[in-house]
Amino acid sequence: MLLAELSGRFVRYIQMVSVFSLALLAVACSKKESGGASTTGAFLKPADFSNLTFDQLSGTDALKGLKESSAIYDNKPDTASTPTGDGDSDDNDPFEACEKKNQPTIKIVDGSTINVDANIDILQCLKEQAASSGQAGGGSQSVDGGQFAMRFVFNITCPGADFSEFQGKKIDEIGLGVDDSLPSPIESKCRALESIKTFVNASFILKSPETGDKAFEVNMKMAQFTKEGDACTQTKVAAGYQSNGCLTMNYSAVNFGGMIKKNLTVFESSNLLNGASSTATWFAGGAYKVSINNFTGTLTYTGADTAPSYSLTGAGETLTGNLNNTTLALESVSPSSSAKGLISGQWNHLISQARAAWSNAR
Repeated sequence: MLLAELSGRFVRYIQMVSVFSLALLAVACSKKESGGASTTGAFLKPADFSNLTFDQLSGTDALKGLKESSAIYDNKPDTASTPTGDGDSDDNDPFEACEKKNQPTIKIVDGSTINVDANIDILQCLKEQAASSGQAGGGSQSVDGGQFAMRFVFNITCPGADFSEFQGKKIDEIGLGVDDSLPSPIESKCRALESIKTFVNASFILKSPETGDKAFEVNMKMAQFTKEGDACTQTKVAAGYQSNGCLTMNYSAVNFGGMIKKNLTVFESSNLLNGASSTATWFAGGAYKVSINNFTGTLTYTGADTAPSYSLTGAGETLTGNLNNTTLALESVSPSSSAKGLISGQWNHLISQARAAWSNAR
Protein backbone atom coordinates (compact mmCIF):
# COMPACT_ATOMS: atom_id res chain seq x y z
CA MET A 1 0.00 0.00 0.00
CA LEU A 2 1.29 3.46 -0.86
CA LEU A 3 1.95 5.91 1.94
CA ALA A 4 -0.88 8.05 0.60
CA GLU A 5 -3.25 5.15 1.25
CA LEU A 6 -2.49 4.56 4.91
CA SER A 7 -5.59 3.52 6.77
CA GLY A 8 -7.81 5.67 8.96
CA ARG A 9 -6.67 3.54 11.87
CA PHE A 10 -3.17 4.97 11.60
CA VAL A 11 -4.59 8.48 11.42
CA ARG A 12 -6.24 7.79 14.75
CA TYR A 13 -2.89 6.58 16.07
CA ILE A 14 -1.26 9.84 15.06
CA GLN A 15 -4.03 11.99 16.47
CA MET A 16 -3.89 10.06 19.73
CA VAL A 17 -0.64 11.67 20.73
CA SER A 18 -1.15 12.09 24.46
CA VAL A 19 1.30 9.38 25.28
CA PHE A 20 3.21 10.89 28.11
CA SER A 21 3.51 9.21 31.46
CA LEU A 22 1.56 11.45 33.76
CA ALA A 23 2.32 9.74 37.03
CA LEU A 24 5.50 11.82 36.97
CA LEU A 25 3.84 15.20 36.45
CA ALA A 26 4.93 18.37 38.16
CA VAL A 27 5.58 21.97 38.91
CA ALA A 28 8.73 23.92 38.17
CA CYS A 29 12.25 22.56 37.97
CA SER A 30 14.76 23.77 40.53
CA LYS A 31 17.20 24.57 37.75
CA LYS A 32 15.91 27.65 35.97
CA GLU A 33 18.87 28.25 33.73
CA SER A 34 18.57 27.32 30.07
CA GLY A 35 20.14 23.95 29.43
CA GLY A 36 19.92 22.85 33.07
CA ALA A 37 20.48 19.16 33.72
CA SER A 38 16.80 18.27 33.88
CA THR A 39 16.13 19.88 30.47
CA THR A 40 19.23 18.56 28.71
CA GLY A 41 18.58 18.05 25.00
CA ALA A 42 15.51 20.29 24.84
CA PHE A 43 14.45 21.16 21.29
CA LEU A 44 10.87 22.31 21.92
CA LYS A 45 9.59 25.14 24.08
CA PRO A 46 6.08 26.32 25.02
CA ALA A 47 6.14 28.96 22.27
CA ASP A 48 6.34 26.15 19.69
CA PHE A 49 2.75 25.29 20.57
CA SER A 50 1.47 28.85 20.28
CA ASN A 51 -0.31 30.40 17.28
CA LEU A 52 -1.00 26.99 15.74
CA THR A 53 -4.00 26.42 13.50
CA PHE A 54 -6.38 23.56 14.28
CA ASP A 55 -9.73 22.16 13.25
CA GLN A 56 -12.92 23.60 14.70
CA LEU A 57 -14.54 20.68 16.48
CA SER A 58 -18.13 19.94 17.41
CA GLY A 59 -18.92 19.09 21.00
CA THR A 60 -19.13 15.40 20.09
CA ASP A 61 -15.67 15.40 18.53
CA ALA A 62 -14.16 17.40 21.39
CA LEU A 63 -15.50 14.92 23.93
CA LYS A 64 -14.21 12.04 21.82
CA GLY A 65 -10.78 13.68 21.77
CA LEU A 66 -10.86 14.00 25.54
CA LYS A 67 -11.76 10.35 25.99
CA GLU A 68 -9.01 9.23 23.62
CA SER A 69 -6.25 11.04 25.46
CA SER A 70 -3.83 9.04 27.60
CA ALA A 71 -3.37 12.13 29.76
CA ILE A 72 -6.65 11.56 31.59
CA TYR A 73 -5.43 8.35 33.25
CA ASP A 74 -3.21 7.61 36.20
CA ASN A 75 -2.81 4.10 34.78
CA LYS A 76 -4.43 3.65 31.38
CA PRO A 77 -6.35 0.36 31.12
CA ASP A 78 -5.37 -2.27 28.62
CA THR A 79 -7.63 -2.66 25.62
CA ALA A 80 -9.30 -5.70 24.24
CA SER A 81 -7.93 -5.46 20.74
CA THR A 82 -4.59 -4.84 19.11
CA PRO A 83 -4.50 -3.00 15.76
CA THR A 84 -3.36 -4.78 12.64
CA GLY A 85 0.32 -4.24 12.02
CA ASP A 86 0.97 -3.53 15.69
CA GLY A 87 1.40 -7.01 16.99
CA ASP A 88 4.37 -9.18 17.76
CA SER A 89 7.19 -9.14 15.25
CA ASP A 90 9.31 -11.96 14.00
CA ASP A 91 13.03 -12.39 13.48
CA ASN A 92 12.76 -11.40 9.81
CA ASP A 93 10.97 -8.13 10.45
CA PRO A 94 13.20 -5.26 9.25
CA PHE A 95 11.46 -2.87 11.62
CA GLU A 96 12.39 -5.08 14.55
CA ALA A 97 16.03 -4.89 13.48
CA CYS A 98 15.83 -1.10 13.19
CA GLU A 99 14.25 -0.80 16.60
CA LYS A 100 17.04 -2.84 18.18
CA LYS A 101 19.75 -1.02 16.26
CA ASN A 102 18.47 2.41 17.28
CA GLN A 103 17.50 1.72 20.86
CA PRO A 104 18.65 4.73 22.89
CA THR A 105 21.45 4.65 25.40
CA ILE A 106 21.39 6.50 28.69
CA LYS A 107 23.47 9.55 29.51
CA ILE A 108 23.82 10.68 33.11
CA VAL A 109 23.92 14.45 33.61
CA ASP A 110 25.13 15.96 36.89
CA GLY A 111 24.78 12.58 38.56
CA SER A 112 21.05 12.78 39.24
CA THR A 113 19.49 13.10 35.76
CA ILE A 114 18.84 10.22 33.38
CA ASN A 115 18.87 11.62 29.85
CA VAL A 116 17.65 9.66 26.82
CA ASP A 117 18.10 11.45 23.51
CA ALA A 118 17.41 9.83 20.13
CA ASN A 119 17.20 11.16 16.59
CA ILE A 120 16.24 8.27 14.32
CA ASP A 121 16.00 8.20 10.53
CA ILE A 122 13.66 5.24 10.34
CA LEU A 123 13.40 5.21 6.56
CA GLN A 124 17.16 5.09 6.07
CA CYS A 125 17.47 2.27 8.56
CA LEU A 126 14.71 0.29 6.85
CA LYS A 127 16.44 0.75 3.50
CA GLU A 128 19.71 -0.44 4.97
CA GLN A 129 18.03 -3.48 6.48
CA ALA A 130 16.37 -4.25 3.15
CA ALA A 131 19.63 -3.84 1.27
CA SER A 132 21.38 -6.26 3.61
CA SER A 133 18.66 -8.82 2.92
CA GLY A 134 18.69 -8.19 -0.83
CA GLN A 135 15.42 -6.27 -1.03
CA ALA A 136 15.44 -2.97 -2.91
CA GLY A 137 13.70 0.15 -1.65
CA GLY A 138 13.21 -0.99 1.91
CA GLY A 139 10.53 -3.44 0.84
CA SER A 140 8.48 -0.72 -0.84
CA GLN A 141 9.58 1.33 -3.83
CA SER A 142 6.77 3.78 -3.01
CA VAL A 143 8.64 5.21 -0.01
CA ASP A 144 11.83 6.13 -1.88
CA GLY A 145 12.34 9.87 -1.60
CA GLY A 146 9.99 10.12 1.35
CA GLN A 147 10.75 10.95 4.97
CA PHE A 148 10.20 8.84 8.05
CA ALA A 149 11.91 9.97 11.24
CA MET A 150 11.43 10.71 14.89
CA ARG A 151 13.27 12.67 17.55
CA PHE A 152 12.73 12.49 21.26
CA VAL A 153 14.30 13.53 24.54
CA PHE A 154 13.33 12.21 27.97
CA ASN A 155 14.81 13.21 31.28
CA ILE A 156 14.16 11.81 34.73
CA THR A 157 15.76 13.72 37.61
CA CYS A 158 15.78 12.63 41.24
CA PRO A 159 17.58 15.44 43.08
CA GLY A 160 20.18 13.90 45.36
CA ALA A 161 20.28 10.51 43.62
CA ASP A 162 23.38 8.99 42.01
CA PHE A 163 22.59 7.42 38.64
CA SER A 164 26.21 7.15 37.49
CA GLU A 165 26.10 3.35 37.24
CA PHE A 166 23.55 3.66 34.40
CA GLN A 167 25.83 5.71 32.14
CA GLY A 168 25.96 4.25 28.61
CA LYS A 169 23.45 1.47 29.22
CA LYS A 170 20.67 0.64 26.77
CA ILE A 171 17.21 1.47 28.04
CA ASP A 172 16.31 -2.23 28.08
CA GLU A 173 19.22 -2.96 30.40
CA ILE A 174 17.60 -1.10 33.30
CA GLY A 175 14.01 -1.83 32.39
CA LEU A 176 13.08 1.43 30.67
CA GLY A 177 12.33 -0.26 27.36
CA VAL A 178 9.60 -2.54 28.64
CA ASP A 179 5.99 -1.91 29.58
CA ASP A 180 6.31 -1.61 33.32
CA SER A 181 6.21 0.93 36.10
CA LEU A 182 9.27 2.97 36.99
CA PRO A 183 11.96 0.24 36.97
CA SER A 184 13.23 -0.90 40.35
CA PRO A 185 16.88 0.19 39.71
CA ILE A 186 15.64 3.78 39.33
CA GLU A 187 12.79 3.63 41.82
CA SER A 188 15.12 2.38 44.55
CA LYS A 189 17.26 5.51 44.17
CA CYS A 190 14.29 7.88 44.16
CA ARG A 191 11.83 6.51 46.71
CA ALA A 192 13.35 8.29 49.71
CA LEU A 193 13.60 11.64 47.94
CA GLU A 194 11.07 14.47 48.05
CA SER A 195 10.45 14.83 44.33
CA ILE A 196 10.87 13.40 40.86
CA LYS A 197 11.34 15.71 37.89
CA THR A 198 10.49 14.81 34.31
CA PHE A 199 10.91 16.46 30.94
CA VAL A 200 9.74 15.28 27.51
CA ASN A 201 10.19 16.58 23.96
CA ALA A 202 9.21 14.44 20.98
CA SER A 203 8.50 14.86 17.28
CA PHE A 204 7.53 12.52 14.47
CA ILE A 205 7.32 12.97 10.71
CA LEU A 206 6.12 10.62 7.99
CA LYS A 207 6.05 12.00 4.47
CA SER A 208 5.49 10.34 1.12
CA PRO A 209 7.31 11.45 -2.04
CA GLU A 210 4.07 11.66 -4.04
CA THR A 211 2.26 14.88 -4.89
CA GLY A 212 -1.36 15.80 -5.49
CA ASP A 213 -4.06 13.40 -4.35
CA LYS A 214 -1.43 10.76 -3.53
CA ALA A 215 0.46 13.00 -1.13
CA PHE A 216 0.57 11.95 2.49
CA GLU A 217 2.23 13.70 5.40
CA VAL A 218 2.02 13.43 9.18
CA ASN A 219 3.74 15.84 11.56
CA MET A 220 3.54 15.55 15.32
CA LYS A 221 5.16 17.33 18.20
CA MET A 222 4.70 16.62 21.88
CA ALA A 223 6.08 17.96 25.13
CA GLN A 224 5.77 17.75 28.87
CA PHE A 225 7.15 20.76 30.73
CA THR A 226 6.11 23.85 32.67
CA LYS A 227 4.95 27.15 31.18
CA GLU A 228 8.58 28.30 31.38
CA GLY A 229 9.80 25.22 29.51
CA ASP A 230 11.39 23.73 32.63
CA ALA A 231 11.14 20.15 33.80
CA CYS A 232 8.06 19.18 35.76
CA THR A 233 8.30 18.17 39.41
CA GLN A 234 6.08 15.68 41.15
CA THR A 235 6.27 16.38 44.86
CA LYS A 236 5.85 13.71 47.52
CA VAL A 237 2.80 14.15 49.75
CA ALA A 238 1.15 11.87 52.32
CA ALA A 239 -1.21 10.32 49.76
CA GLY A 240 1.28 9.93 46.93
CA TYR A 241 2.72 12.53 44.56
CA GLN A 242 1.19 15.83 43.54
CA SER A 243 1.76 18.21 40.65
CA ASN A 244 0.77 21.73 39.67
CA GLY A 245 1.27 23.69 36.48
CA CYS A 246 2.72 20.88 34.38
CA LEU A 247 1.75 21.06 30.72
CA THR A 248 1.25 18.05 28.48
CA MET A 249 0.99 19.45 24.95
CA ASN A 250 0.32 17.47 21.77
CA TYR A 251 -0.05 18.72 18.21
CA SER A 252 -0.68 16.71 15.06
CA ALA A 253 -1.16 17.72 11.43
CA VAL A 254 -2.26 14.99 9.04
CA ASN A 255 -2.52 15.60 5.29
CA PHE A 256 -4.11 13.03 2.99
CA GLY A 257 -4.05 14.27 -0.57
CA GLY A 258 -4.83 17.83 0.46
CA MET A 259 -7.38 16.87 3.11
CA ILE A 260 -5.82 18.21 6.30
CA LYS A 261 -6.67 17.50 9.92
CA LYS A 262 -4.99 19.46 12.70
CA ASN A 263 -5.43 18.90 16.41
CA LEU A 264 -3.97 20.52 19.52
CA THR A 265 -4.52 19.26 23.05
CA VAL A 266 -3.18 20.84 26.23
CA PHE A 267 -3.54 19.46 29.76
CA GLU A 268 -2.35 21.57 32.69
CA SER A 269 -2.22 19.89 36.10
CA SER A 270 -3.78 21.51 39.17
CA ASN A 271 -3.11 19.72 42.49
CA LEU A 272 -3.21 16.51 40.45
CA LEU A 273 -2.69 13.61 42.82
CA ASN A 274 -1.10 10.36 41.78
CA GLY A 275 -1.89 7.90 44.55
CA ALA A 276 0.17 4.98 45.76
CA SER A 277 -1.67 2.35 43.71
CA SER A 278 0.01 1.12 40.54
CA THR A 279 -3.29 -0.24 39.20
CA ALA A 280 -5.67 2.67 39.84
CA THR A 281 -7.20 3.87 36.58
CA TRP A 282 -7.86 7.44 37.69
CA PHE A 283 -5.90 10.10 39.54
CA ALA A 284 -6.80 10.28 43.22
CA GLY A 285 -7.63 13.99 43.25
CA GLY A 286 -7.04 17.38 41.71
CA ALA A 287 -7.85 18.53 38.21
CA TYR A 288 -6.71 19.41 34.74
CA LYS A 289 -7.30 22.58 32.83
CA VAL A 290 -8.10 21.23 29.39
CA SER A 291 -7.86 22.64 25.88
CA ILE A 292 -8.94 20.52 22.90
CA ASN A 293 -8.77 22.59 19.72
CA ASN A 294 -11.54 25.19 20.09
CA PHE A 295 -12.92 23.76 23.37
CA THR A 296 -11.66 24.60 26.85
CA GLY A 297 -12.67 23.39 30.27
CA THR A 298 -11.76 21.27 33.27
CA LEU A 299 -11.46 17.62 34.21
CA THR A 300 -11.94 17.04 37.95
CA TYR A 301 -10.91 13.94 39.92
CA THR A 302 -12.53 12.89 43.20
CA GLY A 303 -10.95 9.48 43.76
CA ALA A 304 -8.85 6.77 42.12
CA ASP A 305 -11.91 4.52 41.67
CA THR A 306 -14.20 7.23 40.32
CA ALA A 307 -14.27 8.48 36.75
CA PRO A 308 -13.56 12.22 36.57
CA SER A 309 -16.19 14.80 35.73
CA TYR A 310 -15.72 17.14 32.79
CA SER A 311 -16.90 20.53 31.70
CA LEU A 312 -16.10 21.70 28.16
CA THR A 313 -17.17 24.89 26.40
CA GLY A 314 -16.78 25.84 22.75
CA ALA A 315 -18.58 26.22 19.43
CA GLY A 316 -21.59 27.59 21.29
CA GLU A 317 -21.91 24.42 23.40
CA THR A 318 -21.30 23.52 27.02
CA LEU A 319 -20.78 19.86 27.82
CA THR A 320 -20.77 18.33 31.32
CA GLY A 321 -20.73 14.80 32.61
CA ASN A 322 -18.55 11.93 33.82
CA LEU A 323 -16.08 9.92 31.75
CA ASN A 324 -17.63 6.61 32.68
CA ASN A 325 -17.19 4.80 29.36
CA THR A 326 -13.76 5.96 28.21
CA THR A 327 -12.42 2.47 27.52
CA LEU A 328 -14.91 2.21 24.65
CA ALA A 329 -13.08 5.04 22.92
CA LEU A 330 -9.74 3.26 23.24
CA GLU A 331 -10.43 0.15 21.22
CA SER A 332 -7.98 1.22 18.49
CA VAL A 333 -5.11 1.85 20.91
CA SER A 334 -2.43 -0.73 21.61
CA PRO A 335 -2.18 -1.98 25.20
CA SER A 336 -0.26 0.50 27.28
CA SER A 337 1.96 0.42 30.29
CA SER A 338 1.36 1.91 33.66
CA ALA A 339 1.57 5.66 33.46
CA LYS A 340 4.62 5.43 35.69
CA GLY A 341 6.58 3.93 32.79
CA LEU A 342 7.79 7.30 31.55
CA ILE A 343 10.40 6.38 28.99
CA SER A 344 9.10 2.89 28.25
CA GLY A 345 5.63 4.21 27.50
CA GLN A 346 6.83 6.96 25.19
CA TRP A 347 9.48 4.86 23.42
CA ASN A 348 7.15 1.93 22.85
CA HIS A 349 4.27 4.16 21.73
CA LEU A 350 6.39 5.95 19.14
CA ILE A 351 7.83 2.65 17.98
CA SER A 352 4.33 1.15 17.67
CA GLN A 353 3.17 4.16 15.65
CA ALA A 354 6.15 3.91 13.37
CA ARG A 355 5.69 0.14 13.03
CA ALA A 356 2.01 0.59 12.15
CA ALA A 357 2.94 3.20 9.56
CA TRP A 358 5.57 0.97 7.99
CA SER A 359 3.29 -2.08 7.93
CA ASN A 360 0.55 -0.11 6.19
CA ALA A 361 2.92 1.57 3.76
CA ARG A 362 4.46 -1.61 2.41
